[in-house]
Amino acid sequence: MPLSIQCPSCQSSLGTLSSDGTLQMTCPSCSDRYSVIYGKLSGRAAVREPIFYFTPKLPSLYKQHYELRLTTPNRGLRVLNFSVSAQEDSLPVRRGDMVSILYRSRGYVLEKLISINNHTTGRRYTLPIPAISYPYLLSTRGLLCGLFLAGLLIAGTSPLLASSVVVLGGCAYLKLANTTRMSAPSLRSNMRDEAKLLSDQKLLAQKLKIEQRVNELQHQCQSEQVLIHRLKGLKQRMLNFDPDLYAPRINRIEGAMKILARQIQNAQTLITGYLKTLEMVEIEVETAQIADQLPDVEEFTADISRRLTELKTVEEENESL
Repeated sequence: MPLSIQCPSCQSSLGTLSSDGTLQMTCPSCSDRYSVIYGKLSGRAAVREPIFYFTPKLPSLYKQHYELRLTTPNRGLRVLNFSVSAQEDSLPVRRGDMVSILYRSRGYVLEKLISINNHTTGRRYTLPIPAISYPYLLSTRGLLCGLFLAGLLIAGTSPLLASSVVVLGGCAYLKLANTTRMSAPSLRSNMRDEAKLLSDQKLLAQKLKIEQRVNELQHQCQSEQVLIHRLKGLKQRMLNFDPDLYAPRINRIEGAMKILARQIQNAQTLITGYLKTLEMVEIEVETAQIADQLPDVEEFTADISRRLTELKTVEEENESL
């Protein structure tokens, strides 16, 4: 995966994505821990929610709730849900784009969503305020709420009033804060796209089994070659010492070497067959990965419509000029 990722804080290089479209590394300059997930955007949804709205003349507050479905190179599915304070949908990604998601992490667990990069168009969307995951939110803001509640109780406030203040404040914060969640849902065989991913995952699992079996057979052949070499040496020592005395054992050694040679020949035949099958599986896997980078038919049609609209707009501007 030739894509290089940079730290959003100090612009230091974090490294290059692995073959499965992931990266996990600590920035050498600022020591922040980041993770990246890369893949094709197979689904996108955006819903606008009015938080505060009374009349057009009064200040208002809106939130955009997004859901992005990402198909990774290893044929997995990741779903990213996050919300940001915004009135308009300004996320520059479309279905079919190759996208990477950069986030602060603890291990591979998402703590703060930082940015979303569109590698198809070269555009990047950095969240105005990093979206916080719910576990991280509970472990940090929850502790502060507990300390605030304890402070109210120590100050002499009634427990019911203090608890109500903390609960209402927590609910308001959850409503206003940018939050996020990433999941890897189970694939469903009754959904066309997910059924294809299940099929590809079976191919990858079969590819791994074949590779392991080829390695086992190759090791077996090497071990049997070493054993044949030792038997030849032992046979020669018997012949040099007394051929008549060791005649029965020499015959057994010769028979054993013939059996080992036949086993090596059979193993080589199996290896040849497995390698051919492995080549077929790799072709199918690479075909699926390349297909991820091709435009979808419906997205291609929509893109033509968008370009026609752009051309019409330019034409109208030229006429007005």
